This record gives sequence, C-alpha cells and structure tokens, in this order.
Amino acid sequence: MKKLNQRSGDEPSPSITHWTRLGFTGHRHLVNPIEVSAQLNTTLQQLQSEYGAIVTISSVASGADTLFLEAAEALSLPSKLILPFSKDRFKNDFSASDWQRAEQQLARAIECSVVEPCESATAAYWEAGVQTVEDCDLLLAVWDGQIASGIGGTAEVVSYAQALGKQVIVIDAQRSSVNNPLIVQTAQAEQTTEQLATEQSAETPAVSTNSTPPSALLLNVQACYQHHDHLAMKTSPWARRLANHIIFLHLFASALAIIGSVTHPPHWLGKAIDICKVAALIVAWVLGILHHRPHHSWTDARPAAELCRFFIGIWRLRRQALPLNSIVPASLQHLSIDLMTAWQMDASAALTFTEAKEEYLQQRIEKQLLYFKQQLQPSRWIKTWTHTSAHLLTLLAILGGIIALMWPEKDVYYTLAKLASIILPLGVAALLAVAISQDAQRRLLRYQALIQRLHAAKIAIETAPTWLSLWRAVIQVETELLHEVAEWHAITQFSQSH
Repeated sequence: MKKLNQRSGDEPSPSITHWTRLGFTGHRHLVNPIEVSAQLNTTLQQLQSEYGAIVTISSVASGADTLFLEAAEALSLPSKLILPFSKDRFKNDFSASDWQRAEQQLARAIECSVVEPCESATAAYWEAGVQTVEDCDLLLAVWDGQIASGIGGTAEVVSYAQALGKQVIVIDAQRSSVNNPLIVQTAQAEQTTEQLATEQSAETPAVSTNSTPPSALLLNVQACYQHHDHLAMKTSPWARRLANHIIFLHLFASALAIIGSVTHPPHWLGKAIDICKVAALIVAWVLGILHHRPHHSWTDARPAAELCRFFIGIWRLRRQALPLNSIVPASLQHLSIDLMTAWQMDASAALTFTEAKEEYLQQRIEKQLLYFKQQLQPSRWIKTWTHTSAHLLTLLAILGGIIALMWPEKDVYYTLAKLASIILPLGVAALLAVAISQDAQRRLLRYQALIQRLHAAKIAIETAPTWLSLWRAVIQVETELLHEVAEWHAITQFSQSH
C-alpha cells in the first residue's frame, strides 16, 4: 500500500507525534464476519507498521464498524466517532448484544460527535460518512463492490472519497481480501453517482431553474450588487494607479536628493535637481489627497458587492440560519442584516432540491472558479516580475558597492558605482512596494487555495443527497469566500491609512 505523501512544508515537530487519520466505512450486514474481522486485524497491523501513529475516524454502527473498532482497540489505536444520531436514538438501530459492544467503543473513544439533525435516517448516515471522508487522510472500506441501494451506503462513501482524491483501501466483504487501493472499480463508482442522481430526481422532479422568474426582492438585491460592482470596477484602477504613482514620486525625490549630495553638480544643476525634488513631492502630496476618495469608494464597494453576490448565490436555496457576524466586516453589518431579512422574507423564491443544486453550481461555483483561474496568472506574473527584478537590482547594488571600495575615490567610475550602490536599493524598495500594494504574493497563494476549495465544494455539492449536506458544503465555501473579502478589506483599509 502506497504511503501518503508528507504535506508540503509541514515537517512534524520532533516533540509532537504526527498522526495519520484513518477513516472507515463498511456494511452493517456481513456474510462472513469472522473472516472480515481477521482481515481487518491484519490490515490495521500493516497500516500501523507503515504509518506509525494512527487515529481512527468512523461511526459505531453494528456490523463492520464494530468489528473495525474492536480491531483498532486490540492495537491500542485511539478512535474518534461520528454518530448519525444522538445515543438515545442510535440505540434503536441495534440489538441488545450489539449495543452492548457499541457502548464499549463509545466509552473508549477520545472524541464523539453527532451530525446535525437530518431529514431522514439514511441522510444522517450519509452525513456521518461524508464527515468521515472529509476528516481522514485515507479511507478503509469493507465493501462488497456493489452499487448502493439507497442514500448513505458504503458504495456512496467510497465514491465520494475517490472523487476527493483520497486513498481508498478496500476489504472485499464477500471474499475478505484486500483490493489494490488505487484500483477500486471506477465504473461502479460512476454508476453509484448516476443512481444517486436518479434517486434524487425521482424524489424531487427537476424543473428548469430559468422557469422561475426572480422575485421583486431578489431583483432589488441584484440591482444593489450591480451598483456596488460598477462603483468598485470604476474606482479600482484609479486607486491602484494613484497609489503606485505616489510611491514612485517619493522614491524619485529621494533619488534626486542622493544624486545631488553624491555628485556635487554645478550650482545651476543643483538648483534644477532641488526644484524637481520639490515638484515631485508636491505632486505626490496632491495625488495623496486625490487618492483618498477613490480608495475609500473601492474598499467599501467591493465587499458590499461580494456580500450581495453571496446572497444572490444562495437566494433560492431553502432558508436556514447563517453565521455571518464573525466574517462580515463591521462596516457591512447593516447591509448584511438587510440582505438577510430580505432573503428570509422571500419564502416564495425557494427552489426544489435538485434545482437548487444545479443553480448554485452554475451560478456560484463555476463562476467563482472561472474568476479565480483568470486572476491566478496575472498574480503569478506580478509576483515573479517584482521579486526577480528586486533580486537583480540588489545584486547590482552589491556590485556597485564592491567597485566603489576598489576604485580611486576621485575617479568618475567611483562616483557612478557609489550612486548605483545607493540608488538601486531605492528601486528594490519601489518594486517591493508595488508588490505589497498589488498584494501579489497573498493573492497568488490565496487564489490557488480557493480554486482547490471550490473544486472540493463542487464535488461535495454534486454528491449531496440532502439539504443538510448541501447546506454544509455551501456554508463552507461561502465562509471561505467571505473570509477572502474580509481579509482583502482589512489589507486595503490598512494601506489606505498608511
């Protein structure tokens, strides 16, 4: 079995144990539980020898789950449990003897959590499986290789893990043999996804989302978004250009002062240099005054537009409470309350489950993926250009300093080398100031992370069989997007005040 790659840049501390999180899913009814139990013991021993410290993540249903936890207990592996229901409700799914075995594992677990209330029991089991997959590094499954007969089955959990790129190790529930973890029947996984989509369509007939006209409240929000987006688009280029001009004018004035002090020019040339220096500072001061208003408009309009776009994206989903206070900037709290109130009042706008998934994927996920992919290359280019140029100028400044040390002081080459060693660092400062004002490095890393997160959210939404699982994926991705807006807002507000 192939060992998981170490997270890049994540070297474990010598004093802290690095734990591998092993998720588990399996059938409740087994043809040969004794053979499965033996294979689980063997597989866990192999995994423990390969990965070292392992913590297990699973439910504690009767059947394969209980056998897995008992095998983990025999090897002293700590366990985290994710229950589909509260213990009192969960107990109803067990026989008396099976519940007694389950209680022992509940008492041994280092952590025990319960998923949020779901529409049905099968949906709750699915949600527990989803959380297991998302929390684990690799997944061990006791699976018969057959497609799922309903929501929340082992086949669906395996399919979801594969879709997220998780390593999956399968113990064949029929023959108790371990399949190659990288060759789990892809065709069957695809059939599972197709069956899931069929079941959802049968439960909630699909209707074209275009057939439902937007309500008056939604039209108002769309108009609000268009207003703020237009204002941000109009002021953003001006604010960025003015900031860069101010930086360069200050550095230009500093360079003129250095040239005058080092070269000792004729009287008339010295006066001209001084006049140019004062003129550059005056222009920078005037631009600083002009810069305040467009920058203020930009930093206010863009977060407001993104908040409106967030509500437009979720507008026709089933209503639920949204935890926005902690991630919305204080200046937008009133707008957030207004949008939330309008959204909650517009009960007629809710779509069916299948429609809601399709509309959110098309109108929110796909558009955000396209945007961040388009922004990724310019951010990469700015970061590469500024950092490469800064390194080159630093090396030239070092070379100038060395030449100045070696050359006679009265020589013209000494003067030029001395100037290079003093002025070129100003060029480095200018380039780094541009990189900071453009926020290139942060945006590059952030866009890459957001693209990965959006791809994962797309998979979670496509496979979500219930409103709870859909909303869970939506809240996760929207929280990421709003955090990006809040972070951007804080950085631009800081740059405005300095």
